[in-house]
Amino acid sequence: MTLGLELFKALKDRANNIRIPSYDKSMHNGKGDRLPETAWRVINSTDEKPIEVVIFEGWCVGFRSLSHRDVEKKWNHAREDGSKVAGQVESRLARQELENVMFVNDALRQYDELTE
Repeated sequence: MTLGLELFKALKDRANNIRIPSYDKSMHNGKGDRLPETAWRVINSTDEKPIEVVIFEGWCVGFRSLSHRDVEKKWNHAREDGSKVAGQVESRLARQELENVMFVNDALRQYDELTE
């Protein structure tokens, strides 16, 4: 999160020589990892026009966290619905432990700083 916030601040401030973090999904047998900083592309060099538009994409971009109350309500609803279908829990949400769903929701809340 710190790296992302620093990057967006540098872009907003039109700083010079900004290194753009890069990720390589092929590393570690497909688990991926961030490339070393020496392999990152440098933008806004002193001899070029500053970047005007930034497209930020990723798996969680656009998703927002919910209040703990709303998460628990949705989780309970999913479990209740699943128990009505031949005693089986059908939804993916209902198959998760509430503690794990809350953990993901809390982690997602951290992304709000980047997307705001």
